[in-house]
Amino acid sequence: DIRNVEAGQGVGYNLTFVASATARIATLAVGYGDGLNRTLSNRAQVLVRGEFAPIVGKVSMDVTTVDITKAPGAEIGDEVTLIGEQNGSRITAADLAASTQTIAYEVLCNISKRVPRKYLS
Repeated sequence: DIRNVEAGQGVGYNLTFVASATARIATLAVGYGDGLNRTLSNRAQVLVRGEFAPIVGKVSMDVTTVDITKAPGAEIGDEVTLIGEQNGSRITAADLAASTQTIAYEVLCNISKRVPRKYLS
């Protein structure tokens, strides 16, 4: 889902993010049930079309909201990168760890069994 949020409107549980200007907010089908730590709420970023998109509002069990205002043309179905590279930009497990004062190994170990794995030889 992608929605426009006006200045002064809140996003997520307890409205922990309030837009300071009009913003495009995307809802991602990933949350703490998948291993995306709740402490990343309003702190970390993801990649959308190679642009950094901040996580806004609280990370919920099954969904996370991000501000895609700086990713013009982003639409439903676009790939979103939580850890990895996209169009020359990169987010590492260490980047996510730094957002929450932990270590990259903890970020990686918390990825739940709900997330499909693809093993490469």
